[in-house]
Amino acid sequence: MANQTKLSATVTIFTAVLKKKAFNELFVSFSDAFVSVSVMEGDSVTLHTDVKTKQRDRIRWYFNDTRIAQITGDLSKTCTDVQCNEGTERFRDRLKLDHQTGSLTIMNIRNTDSGDYHLETIISGSISEKIFSVTITGESLCLKAVCICLNHMYFLFIVCLCSHSQSCYISLPVNLFTFSLSLLL
Repeated sequence: MANQTKLSATVTIFTAVLKKKAFNELFVSFSDAFVSVSVMEGDSVTLHTDVKTKQRDRIRWYFNDTRIAQITGDLSKTCTDVQCNEGTERFRDRLKLDHQTGSLTIMNIRNTDSGDYHLETIISGSISEKIFSVTITGESLCLKAVCICLNHMYFLFIVCLCSHSQSCYISLPVNLFTFSLSLLL
């Protein structure tokens, strides 16, 4: 019995806001949110800044400590991917930066785009940082699923084919209940 299971991506957002007050005291406030989105390999995803930029605001995006996009007060220094770092080809022609909000759209997303996206904003003297932890998943084919009942205990054996060497997530209904199993390859 072969079932095809659609897999989804998870985006976790951590936010840190740094504010400078009088007498050069530094106040740090932390807030975090969890956002779950379904993103299939090949689709597009937008990482929202939740801000509206002005001419003097600065926004920088990093992927694994490599700058991939930025907006500064000088429009000639606005860049994405290859323009920000010569020789960086990972996102060639797949990044779109919204110049009004600083939100970053990754088009034709790939499994290799999984990782931490670090957003740094400097708006009206306040420094704000967000880390978007993005996991990209695709279709997985369940080759065989066998359920065995032994002494009123159910054992479910699943054989799946997972591409790449990333995590494989399975969600199957069993007797009106749904469970999720995370297999790390």
